[in-house]
Amino acid sequence: MGGRRALGLMARFPQMYPEVTVIGAHFGLATEVARAERRAQDERWVQMLRTEGLAPFIKLWERAPIFAAQADLPEEILEKQRALRLGQTAGWLADAMKHLGRGAMPYLLPDLVQAQGRLRYVVGENDTKFGSAGEALCAARPETTLHKVPGGHNVLLFEDAWAPLQALLA
Repeated sequence: MGGRRALGLMARFPQMYPEVTVIGAHFGLATEVARAERRAQDERWVQMLRTEGLAPFIKLWERAPIFAAQADLPEEILEKQRALRLGQTAGWLADAMKHLGRGAMPYLLPDLVQAQGRLRYVVGENDTKFGSAGEALCAARPETTLHKVPGGHNVLLFEDAWAPLQALLA
C-alpha cells in the first residue's frame, strides 16, 4: 500500500513529490460502478475474515491468479511470505480491506496526468493486472516510465528482480 500512498501524494502535492517510484501500485478504479463492484467483492473477503478467521482467508487468497507467478518460487520463500500473512490479525486485515482497498480509494489518474514530475512505475513482467495498469498510466501520462522486471506481482520475492531494481534506483 506504500505505492498507492505515494501515487496519492504525487497526485495531491506534486510540488513536494517531483520524483516518485512505485512498485505494483494502482491508481484506482475509474467509475463509481467499478468501485462499488470492488467494494462488494472486498466485503465478501471482509466477512470471511470476520467469520472464519485468517487461515482460511489466506488459503484462498494465495490461490488468486495474481499470485500464480509465485508458484515456482522456492518453498522457503513461499513459507516466509505465508508466515508474514499469517502474522496479521483478521480484524485489522478486514478493516484495511474495507477502508484501504481499491473500491474505497479515489481515482487518481486525472490528478496524476496533471502532476509534473518523474514517475517510475515498476511491475513484475508476469503481472498482467498491474502491468496493464502501468501501460494505461504511461498512455495517459507519457512522462511516466514503465519498468518490467523479472517476477510476478510481488517482485521483491524474486531474486532476478533485485539487480534491475537496484539499477533503476541508482
